[in-house]
Formats: sequence, structure tokens, C-alpha cells
Amino acid sequence: MFYRVEVEVTKEDIPKICSQLRVTKDETQRRVVRQIRSLAIADASSHTPLVKANVLPAICQWLRSRNTTVQIEVLRTLQVLAESPLATRRMVEPDLMKALTAQVTKQKNKDVACEGFRLVHAIARCGNVSDHLVDGQFHEHLRKQLKNKDVRIQKEAFGALERLCMDSGAADALVNTDADNVLKNCFDVAKKTENTEVEKGCLLLIARLCTVELTAIKISEGTRFAFVVKTAKDIIPFRKVCGALALANLGMHKDLRVRLVKVRAFQLFVDMGKIQSLRADQAEFPRVAALGIANLSANFMLREVAHQVGALDVVVEMLGGDSSEVRCSACRAVTELSLHEENGRRLAMGGVFPSLLEMAKSGDPAQESAAIQAISNLCLSPENQKQLMQEGGKQALQYLGNSRNGGVQKLAKKLDIRVKMMKLKAAARIAGKIAAAKSDMIGDDDGDNHEPRESFEED
Repeated sequence: MFYRVEVEVTKEDIPKICSQLRVTKDETQRRVVRQIRSLAIADASSHTPLVKANVLPAICQWLRSRNTTVQIEVLRTLQVLAESPLATRRMVEPDLMKALTAQVTKQKNKDVACEGFRLVHAIARCGNVSDHLVDGQFHEHLRKQLKNKDVRIQKEAFGALERLCMDSGAADALVNTDADNVLKNCFDVAKKTENTEVEKGCLLLIARLCTVELTAIKISEGTRFAFVVKTAKDIIPFRKVCGALALANLGMHKDLRVRLVKVRAFQLFVDMGKIQSLRADQAEFPRVAALGIANLSANFMLREVAHQVGALDVVVEMLGGDSSEVRCSACRAVTELSLHEENGRRLAMGGVFPSLLEMAKSGDPAQESAAIQAISNLCLSPENQKQLMQEGGKQALQYLGNSRNGGVQKLAKKLDIRVKMMKLKAAARIAGKIAAAKSDMIGDDDGDNHEPRESFEED
């Protein structure tokens, strides 16, 4: 979240800013913090010098100020700096985490509390730090605020918690103590709230909790499951996305996939995948659809169902989209669907290879990894291997063989060996047929030149 400030500074001013970090007057502290935020917003490259200059420990000490304006300014500045992975890792170190925990979990001022929740949301966006937030018991404090009567606090609490629960470890920690109470609060708020932002955060939190097996089983029972299905089929885009994401995450659990198919989840994902809209509220439709198709297709018996409902055509169409995230999700769907040999043949005939090869040569690590896995599964059959070579797959495999990603490089070399072995086997079969044909020809020639022996039998 960005805030406009009136002070303009540059990286050359960092030493001057550092010289003022020991001030005690509230007005001076507020001015210094605004300067830091102004610099961080204007120049993202300044984040690293600011962290190395030990700005964070100093301004975190100012969170103890009795002046709420100073506290709010510090929290807003930390939100901006949290966009830098280096700054985020510094914030979750024990000394600073202790100050942040005390500020967020024991705050009585509602404005300061909201800014604290936004900071937790910003920190949670950075990967591999959620365990530190869980150690600080942020998830427990946020859980207690889910039924807060102040809509602002409720909205920020749901937003921070759903972002935190994108990490499976944090989601497990949230429901380990009292899963029933957490789910009850979430579904009660989702059904009764009149605030759109609160409802959206609540529905997203329910979708995140569907990744945990314990809560997934509880959600798949009774009225809760009916509510999720109804939400997924809603005409309002944000509800539809959240509900469909919940169904897609439920598809991660093998015991629930058949039940999802019975409520026509496959058809829902196929219909969503067909929507290529520029509207912001529909931008996530294809990505959620690809995730749902991939998760349901992890069941062997359901891969044939995917073909019957038109999932293969939709996946091929999504692979040609503009969004790299949608294309990567579609690649995962292809990876699962192609384990059914007939689906692999249909996908190859449907023109899946050009898009996959384009992704493989894109230079983007995520697209490279997704593409090579899909290509590897598609090329389990000799027919698809031949088609890959005809589409220019040899150059793509050579390119991926030199990738910086070790996993991609290893898989590309394995696939290259598999293709070469296929060629050797084909050559051996042809050589065998030629040898057999020559042997037959020699045998026929011997038969033609054979003269019958004279009979010496007496009459």
C-alpha cells in the first residue's frame, strides 16, 4: 500500500537520514519516517541500502512511542519496505519480530491495529517467512479479530489471515487448535456480512483452509459444502472465483474428487476456462479453472471424464493465453491429463506442442519447469515423441538442457535420451525387417535353383 508524502529525498540523503535516527521528539521522528517512506516509494533500489544502514531497528523502536501518529507512520513505512525480500527477512528476525508482535497483538487503538494487520499482510506476501509469523502467534491474534464488530479491523484481519494461510504450515497451525470454531466463524461471517471486502476476505480464507485435509473433510459435509458450491455458481465474479478456488483446493484430496464431479465441478471449471475477459474481477477465472482441472485429473478414472466435458480443448486454449500464471497452471493440467494415453494423443492432435515449446524457450524459470514436465508426460508414447520432433522439439530440448534450473536440465536430458532410444529402437526394427526380408529372398532363391535328384529305385 502506497501513501503520498510531501518530502522528496534521494539515495544520497541516506547518511543524513541515519544521523537523525536517535531523535526523541515526535515531530522529528514523524518527519524522518516520512522521508524514508518517500525514498522507498520513489526508488525501489533504495530498499537494500536502507536495510544495510540499520534503519529498521531504529524506526521499530519508535513503535513504542505514545504518539499514535508516529506509530502509524512507522507501520506504513514498514509496509512499503516489506516489498523487498531483504527487508522482510530482517523484519522477522527475533529482535524486530518481538517489537512487531507487541505492537500488533496488544494494540488498543483501532487505526494503529489496522495498519499493523496491513503490515502482517505485506510481510506474508514474501515467501518463506510465514513460519516466523506463526511463531509470533500472529495467526491466533488475527483469528480472535474475525468477529470484531469494527468492520475495518475485521476486513484487515481476514485479509492478513487469508494471505498468511497461503502457506500450508500457517493454515495447519490455524486449525490445529480448534478447527470447528474457526470454520463456524468464517461461514457465519460469509453468510451474514454486508461488507463486500469482508465477504471476499472471508471466502478466500475458506478457500485457503480447503488445502488442509482436516478442514477439507469438515467443509465437504452438510450445509457447508452446499454453500461453497452455491458460491462457486454465483453470477458475481468475486464470489464465483472464491467458491471455485475452494472447490479446486478440495480437489487436492483424493477422497473428495468423485463427490466434486457429482456436483458438476468439471463443467464449472471448463466454463470458467472459456472466459478470456479483460475485466479485473474475471482475470483469475482461467487460472482457477486450470487448477481445478489439474486437481480433479489426478484421479485416473476422472481423466476420461475430463475429455467428455471438453476440458482438453479448454486447456489447449489457455496455454495460448497472455498470462504466464494461467499458462503455468494450464501446463500442470496437461501434465495430469496426459497420463491417460488417449488424452495425450488427443492433446497432441489438438495442437498442444507449439504452445509448450514456446513456453519452454521463453527463458522464464516457472514456464520452463511447467513446460518440460508437461512435455515429458506427453512423450510417454512413441507417436507423441515423433510429433514433438516434427514440431521442433529437438532445439527446445537442447535449450532446456542448458537451463540454470537443475531440475529442468535433468528432465530435459532424460527426455532427450528417451527420444534417442525411440529412434534406435525404430532403426533396429527396420534393420530386423530388412534382414528378415533378405533371408526370405535368399531362401526363395535356393528353392528356385534346387534340382530334383534322380531316382535309383528299382522297379
